[in-house]
Amino acid sequence: MEDGYNEALEEIAKAKENRLARISLDGLELKILPPELFELTWLKILWIPNNKITHLPPEIGKLINLTELWLDDYLLLNMPNEIKLTKLKMIYLNKRPLGAKD
Repeated sequence: MEDGYNEALEEIAKAKENRLARISLDGLELKILPPELFELTWLKILWIPNNKITHLPPEIGKLINLTELWLDDYLLLNMPNEIKLTKLKMIYLNKRPLGAKD
């Protein structure tokens, strides 16, 4: 498994143990979001820009308390239709072309 994925799992475990309201998985070069992330239904802020994710999974809709979502702008184009994040107030878009290198 990739180092970034393992780091993401550690961050998710910390957030779960401490019921943190926000989590940053920024710049971990993730190709997918770990399924454990979607257990954090109390999350209010999620940072996931600067990764290698090509689409958001429908499971992101389980994060029903999100008020802020930070992501790469092209992911907004691939937002699953079934997602209903009714508390979402802000989406911050990082302008980064798909497949761009740092």
